[in-house]
Amino acid sequence: QNLDRLNDLLVLLHLVCYIQRFLQIYVAEEEDSSMTDQFPFVGVRLSYLTDFVNNYHNNNGYPSFTGKTTEEICQLVVVPLTVKKDQSLCEYLEEEDPSKVGEPNVFISHAWSYDFLDVLEALTNYFKDNLDVIIWFDIVSYNQHFTENKDFVWWSEVFKSAVKEIGHTVMVLAPWGNPK
Repeated sequence: QNLDRLNDLLVLLHLVCYIQRFLQIYVAEEEDSSMTDQFPFVGVRLSYLTDFVNNYHNNNGYPSFTGKTTEEICQLVVVPLTVKKDQSLCEYLEEEDPSKVGEPNVFISHAWSYDFLDVLEALTNYFKDNLDVIIWFDIVSYNQHFTENKDFVWWSEVFKSAVKEIGHTVMVLAPWGNPK
């Protein structure tokens, strides 16, 4: 009788573990989908970014970007360009010329402390045979007017979801031998 009771308890324990695991997966999927719903799955054509840099500031673009980090380009270029409607650069482009944006094929991972032109050059070299690739690049894909109210957990969950959804990631490291 003790053995039967022990077996019943083991079966019950397995059932409780199974239910607990199911609930963890279900809750995680629900959290992922709610995070994903808030995440902009829109990217920009790499060819547009290179044209944008070259044509920025009355066709004197490249020197305007020289020596500036991604953070500086965000504050000096992207935010002022999109502040009128508090939108991302991709949202802005969707209204101006939808052919420049679309569903991203590649998630770009980089550090905002890197020189922006170095990151852009690395991407154009990597994608030299397909400059029309559509990239999810945070500086242009995510609305930079609403970044302060997101905590680390939100960013990490959202990036994890984005990387999974997009399916291809390119990581830019600089300098190559000793990345910062």
